[in-house]
Order: sequence, then structure tokens, then C-alpha cells
Amino acid sequence: MVKGVLTLFLFLTISIPLSAQQYILQGVVTDSLTKEPLPYASVRLKDTTEGTTTGSDGRFYFKTSRSEAVLVVSVIGYNDYSRQIRPARNASYKIALSPTSYSLNEVVVKPKREHYRKKDNPAVEFVRHMIEHRDDHSPDEKDFWQRERYEKTTFALNNFDEEKQKKWLYRKFDFLTEYVDTSAVTGKPILTVSARELLATDYYRKSPHAEKQWVKGRKQAGVDEFLSKQGMQAAINEVFKDVDIYENNISLFTNKFVSPLSRIGTGFYKYYLMDTLQIAGEQCVDLAFTPFNSESFGFNGHLYVTLDSTYFVKRAVFNFPKKINLNFVDYMLLEQEFKRAEDGTRLLDHESITVEFKLTEDGIFARRVADYTNYTFTPTAEADKAFAKPERIIEETEALSRPATFWAENRPQAAISEQENSVDKLMTQLRGYPVYYWTEKILSILFTGYIPTSKEAPLFYIGPMNATISGNTLEGPRLRAGGMTTAWLNPHLFGKGYIAYGFKDERVKGLAELEYSFKKKKEYANEFPIHSLKLRYESDVNQYGQNYLYTSKDNVFLALKREKDDRIGYFRQAELTYTNEFYSGFSFQL
Repeated sequence: MVKGVLTLFLFLTISIPLSAQQYILQGVVTDSLTKEPLPYASVRLKDTTEGTTTGSDGRFYFKTSRSEAVLVVSVIGYNDYSRQIRPARNASYKIALSPTSYSLNEVVVKPKREHYRKKDNPAVEFVRHMIEHRDDHSPDEKDFWQRERYEKTTFALNNFDEEKQKKWLYRKFDFLTEYVDTSAVTGKPILTVSARELLATDYYRKSPHAEKQWVKGRKQAGVDEFLSKQGMQAAINEVFKDVDIYENNISLFTNKFVSPLSRIGTGFYKYYLMDTLQIAGEQCVDLAFTPFNSESFGFNGHLYVTLDSTYFVKRAVFNFPKKINLNFVDYMLLEQEFKRAEDGTRLLDHESITVEFKLTEDGIFARRVADYTNYTFTPTAEADKAFAKPERIIEETEALSRPATFWAENRPQAAISEQENSVDKLMTQLRGYPVYYWTEKILSILFTGYIPTSKEAPLFYIGPMNATISGNTLEGPRLRAGGMTTAWLNPHLFGKGYIAYGFKDERVKGLAELEYSFKKKKEYANEFPIHSLKLRYESDVNQYGQNYLYTSKDNVFLALKREKDDRIGYFRQAELTYTNEFYSGFSFQL
């Protein structure tokens, strides 16, 4: 599903600035002698909390609203670098650090190849204390908590520079340049293809254990509008999973990664105590980490930990080691910021995950930003209502159709810029070009197989279109027409059917199906979980020994490669089926 969604973006051409009215600082830090990039160097603005660390390629990116500042770069084994800068004039820097050296007569001693030791290593001892105390201030030790969540997710064509804009695929849409902006994370020009927002309330209960999310509003705009909302959301949830750095394993991109705060962390990672610095007014130590094996599924990064007995993590920065082979992921940056409640409880305040998918030369840029507010530890009536429901994610139909006034009143102030809200305008302009309009229509049919009878809330879908023309030994050429109703016609009662005719046997075949769903559906009858009673009658041909799991027997592409088949005949079948699926995964049919 994830691969399919990302591949879709390669066919559809459609940036929004991720940070308005701010300057972007970017550059690379290298060794002045070897010219090799220096990973995990601290890059910050002096006497501020603004800054970042270099990635495994020595590059750094961060944003600031300051028009003048002092840039400080430091890393163990090298002399510190300090320079007065004016971000408004120059936002890109190449910084070469000189190795620390000590002259002794005529002998020069320089840093040699690292020999890492766990024994008597203060960084390892420090981490062991952190792991011992990792649950001391966890919100999950409370009986209950809830919080408000706001998410903004964007997918964009990466590196959308002037050279790419001149390619034949984009020249016809010259207005696209109006929507190109620079990513505040990578510093590259991007062109957004999809923008999404989510407003929800998260609930947690310790005993009996339960976690719920009540979705108040969900908004989407972009090239993925014609896809199933549920299917697309499932794909995005797989890419951008919630991350708890205090778990032993962190699941991302269908893989498990060892957390630097795992119980086995000291046997998996190398740790380094770096500089001390101020984070949100508190003195912190920069704890850097990297796996012993650069090809193992772990992280490079930094934890900024308070210098007190609480071992409180104020900020976390994770990225993938360069040598791991992870499907199409070329780059990943995870950043989390934490704050303390009045009683010292650790609260996740802000989170961002940035990914570059290397599907083409430049790839796809994707980013999710989440803000968490209004934590409370006292159970509410809304929470009781949420825990009474069986599903993990509770989402009413109205959540998908909230008006603009709802988002203006409920999203955090300045959470989304005017240009970020312009994807709807971009799509309107694109659809004004026949070549894009019909491309989108054709791709919609290829992905879904059906043609809706209206753009908004269609009552009926015609299809599947790939089964309109087919053929076999018994019928010869075969024509078929059919369709199905949707939840917009009736959220409980669904009809489905087709009629087919074979030109060789000159017989009419067909299917009639009526299904009553005990659960109210949002779009289709087969939405999980199914709890229904279905009456079905079919009169058609049967290819003995054939079982089609993922496609229809009338698929035109199967007909093109089908050989002569003498194991084929007619059948008629009437069936009444009761189906009941549960959120636990258990299901049964009668």
C-alpha cells in the first residue's frame, strides 16, 4: 500500500512553505584536512536554544527568525567554530573544522581511529542510569491521561528546481512555479502534491489497559483525493507511526528499530557525552549515539538530557544510519520535544518526522508535524464515552466534511500558512487543463476500478471497468456492465450486481446482491469491521479449479493471456451469509 501511494505521486504533478517569514540556515561541516563530512556536530546560534546537529553526511538545516546572530559549531576532537552571520543575506555555509592538535617538541599528536570502550565510560554509565529511570516520569504510569492532537502531513515532489521545471512534463503547467517553496528542513525547493490535517483527542487508561483516539476533523487536498480515504489514511499511518523513544523497539516503515533507551541499548549503541547547552531554559547535556554496526536497524542521533537527578529528555533527534538498506527510504529525521507537568510527568509537546523516498533521481519529500496540548489526568465524560466504544480510532462521518470555519477556530494559531492552504486552489487550476483532468480520471479508474456517478458523495459506482470486456472458450467475447451503491445512498443497505452476455453461447448471465449492514458505513459496504446479512444470487460460467483471490475472472488483462480452457461450465448459486468481524481480529461466518 505504501509503495503504491508513493508511486502514484510519480505520475501526478502538482509547495507550500513549511515555515513562513523565517530564514533557513543550511550547510555542511567538514574536516579541514581530509575534507570528509563530520557527523553529529553541534550547530547552534549562540545564547539561544535554536540549532541542530549534522546528519551522517555532515549537513545541517534549521530555521530562525533572527536577522543577525553568532553561529557556533563544535564537535569533540576539533576546534570550535564561531562566526557572526546575517541569515537574511546568506543562508548556506561551508564550514571546515580544524582537528585539535598538541605540539610536543617536533612531534604532532592528532586524533586517531576511535577505540570505543564500554568499561569506565561515563557516557555508558550515564545511559544506564537513564534506562533505570526511564519510567519514573512516564505519563503511562498514571491511571489516565488525555490530550489534544493536531497533525499536518505533506507529500511533495522533491528538488523541484528550475531545471526540473523546464522538463516537458511540467512546461505545460507554467503556473506551478507560483506554488514552489523551500523546505525548512532540507533547504530544497519542493512542490506539494498532498496536504492533510487532523484534529483529534487521544485517551489513555492504565487498567484495564486501553488507548483511543477520537477524530474531530480530518481534511485532505491533493492528488490523492480520488483514492479511498480509508485506504490512503492506512498507508500514511504506516509511514508515520507514533513513536515512543522509551520503548525497547520502535516500529517504522514495517521494520523494528532498537531504541537508544532500550534495555539492551548499551550492547547495541556507542554513546558519547558532548557539549552542555540550554534547552528551553534548562541546562542539558548532549548525549550522542550511533550503533556499533552501521548496517544494523538502529538510529544515529542525540538526546538532550537535563543535568539533574531526573534524567529528563528535553529533546530527541534521530536519523537512520547511511548504510542501512531500507526499501525506498533515502533519509529520515525524527525530532521530539518534551515538557514537564507540574508534578514532573514527561509530556510530549511537539514532534516531526521528515522522510525522503528515493523512488526517482530526486524522490518524494514527506513530513508530518504534530502538536500536543491540553494534557489532563482527570477522567472526563467524553473519555468514558470513548472507552465504551470497541474501535481504537473513533471517527464520525462529519469529521471528513468540516467547514473552513471549523479549522480556523480549532487548529493552533499559525499552524498552517496561507500557501499551505492553497493546495485546493492548485488542484482547481490543474483540473482546468484537459490533459491533467483526463489523466486523473484514467488513474482513478485504474486504481479503484470504478467510475463515480458524481464528484461529491456519489450514490452509485459503475464498474469494475476492467471487467467490461473479456472472453473465454465457452462464451467467446464477453461484455459485462454493473455497479454498486454507496453509503451516501443508504449507510446500512447496499446493492451490487452485474449483467453479462457471451457472443458465442448467446446467453445472459448476472449477479444480484443485497446486503444489510448492522454498522453504519462511511463509504462502502466492505469497510472493516463487517457485521452484515447478505443475500446473493449468481448465474454465470465457472472455470473449474480456478480461484481468484485478488482480481475478477473477467479482468481484461487475464482474458488477453488466457489459453483454451475445456474445464468450464455453467452454474447457479443462491446464498444467504451472516458475517461478523470484531476489532480484535476474530471473525466468523454462517
